[in-house]
Amino acid sequence: MNRGEVLAKVQQRYLKEKVPQFDIGKYIKQLNPLAQIPNYRNDFLLIYRPESGKSRIVILEYDGFEYHFKDNHLVDETNFDKFYIEEDIERRKTIESYGYPFIRLNKFILRDDPIGFLNEKLEECCKKKL
Repeated sequence: MNRGEVLAKVQQRYLKEKVPQFDIGKYIKQLNPLAQIPNYRNDFLLIYRPESGKSRIVILEYDGFEYHFKDNHLVDETNFDKFYIEEDIERRKTIESYGYPFIRLNKFILRDDPIGFLNEKLEECCKKKL
């Protein structure tokens, strides 16, 4: 199942809108011209709009194995989180520091139950009190 199929299944329950290749860095700079953030682009910006309450924005990033891990020959499902490249770690921390929940996906996380994993993470993000 590819990332589009996974997102479509979860979208039925939670999402009202998804924006592919979203320029989160430019967006944050529009909201706060003093923001010190690079021009990051993320795979998806997800917007959840409950019937009552405030909308929630979640950043979704799918990391391809070839481009997001160092020492690929050493990486497996038990240690992948220790091999992310520094730029990806910094990117996530920076975006989260501006208040945007960040869900990182990769082939190891999605291997067994992609729908269940993404569903759980979106529930965590969307049910948090603001």
